Amino acid sequence: MKKIALIVLCSLFLLPIKAVNYCATQSWGYAGSNVTGGGSATPTLVANESQLSTALNKKNSVIIITQDITVTNHISSDKNNLTIMALPGKKLISNKQNDSESGILYLKGNNLILRNLTLIGPGAYDCDGWDLLCLDKATNVWVDHCDFQDGVDGNFDIKGTSDNITVTWCRFRYLKAPKAGGSGGADDHRFSNLVGSGSSDKPSDGTYNITYAFCWWDEGCKQRMTRCRNCLIHYLNCYWNSSVADYYVGPEKASSYFEGCTFAGKANSAKNIYKGFNNTTNYCKFVNCSGNLPSNAGSVAAPTYSYDQLTASEALNYVTNASCGAGATLTITNTAEVSSACAGGDTTAIDEIQSEKACTKILRNGQVFIVRKEQIYNLLGHHVE
Repeated sequence: MKKIALIVLCSLFLLPIKAVNYCATQSWGYAGSNVTGGGSATPTLVANESQLSTALNKKNSVIIITQDITVTNHISSDKNNLTIMALPGKKLISNKQNDSESGILYLKGNNLILRNLTLIGPGAYDCDGWDLLCLDKATNVWVDHCDFQDGVDGNFDIKGTSDNITVTWCRFRYLKAPKAGGSGGADDHRFSNLVGSGSSDKPSDGTYNITYAFCWWDEGCKQRMTRCRNCLIHYLNCYWNSSVADYYVGPEKASSYFEGCTFAGKANSAKNIYKGFNNTTNYCKFVNCSGNLPSNAGSVAAPTYSYDQLTASEALNYVTNASCGAGATLTITNTAEVSSACAGGDTTAIDEIQSEKACTKILRNGQVFIVRKEQIYNLLGHHVE
């Protein structure tokens, strides 16, 4: 074990972090640890809709969005082993509010990674349109640090035979007023997240297996956070808070394990978990959660994969951190290096340093801190390899 003593204290560490990894180097949860996306392929840089569409439908495996891109029609892709990321602050935008051209990304395939994407729609309108992101027949997928705003039909839906999906550090919200009068009949269709497009929709094994961790269902969300059918979902350290919500989670033939979560806002009541869908049997278990919680129902076992968890109050602080919490808060480079602005700890000694690409894992007194290599360079006065 390499020992490194720090002689000078500096303000590098902005927040005390307790087993929080803002900048994970691999997937986990129900997606598993072997989701590699496009791996170490040379990135393809895209700056407009045509380049993005071409890259998504050819052999390009790692795609980096370098400019704001307005999508005139949702882009479909059926591709395995794919990574899509965006440089800081760059957005994918749709201004189409109709049934055929709305939405941004419609993805199929196996082994997919999406990170640091900001997807912005024109606002909710119940016209049987498209979602900002839809996964259909997509398996082993990791969606990390993405910001979903104002989808026409929904923000992010999972359907068909999709399965084994992990969604981490994502933020869902509606900032624009809904449009009434759509053919679907709902005058306010700010319905954020759907799992399963109908009662009979399910993957090949009969159960959607999904992890939502450190996610934030924010202001403007009306329903479906999530509306989940035929599924087993682990909600870890998530936060619900919308002043307009009718309900938060709407299960149908589902088992949900809530751990270290916080429920607030208008729906912080018995409708945190809505129980009226098709009179199906649903199971829920709440572990160390905060809010006006319903009683546990049935038996739901904790996930068997490895993970770290925070208390609900700790998680709330990290998830809502404007610099590195939920949303597109990562730093992505043109060469596909990924890092976070935040690390933690008021430290005078580091026990061990382990580097992986741009992210550096520091182990100190049994705790884990993630920082960027250049921050360690500034602190120690030499490079870390």
